[in-house]
Amino acid sequence: MGLVAAVACVEIARRQRSPRPAAALVGVAVGTIYAGTAALLKAVTDILARDPVTVLASWQLYVVIVLGATGLLLGQLAFQAGPITASLAATSTVDPLASIVIGVVVFDERLGTGPAHGVVLAALLAVLAVSAIQLARPAAE
Repeated sequence: MGLVAAVACVEIARRQRSPRPAAALVGVAVGTIYAGTAALLKAVTDILARDPVTVLASWQLYVVIVLGATGLLLGQLAFQAGPITASLAATSTVDPLASIVIGVVVFDERLGTGPAHGVVLAALLAVLAVSAIQLARPAAE
């Protein structure tokens, strides 16, 4: 699912006439790929901890290598597509959010419950959103 979203973002970015939205869209793709790479890296380290020899036969290891290289390449393309503030803000926002979703959905991780956890989480998400928006805005000339 994340790979489909990343490919869609890159394809939409290719059609953009303005460099700022193109860079932001490629940045979203990079953040998505980084989150997927992190999830697969967790799976690889789990396999490695159980039996170091079987990690070489696991598909996860080779997908991590390919995704890591793809993320690195796309990251550089995002920086070249437009202002670094647009691509870096998108990558820095999407990566942790997608990682949280993957952790909860795939690895059955639990977020803290209760009113205090909810307030802190909402505040942190608000800070993340405001920071990303501020970074992505064009600089005043």
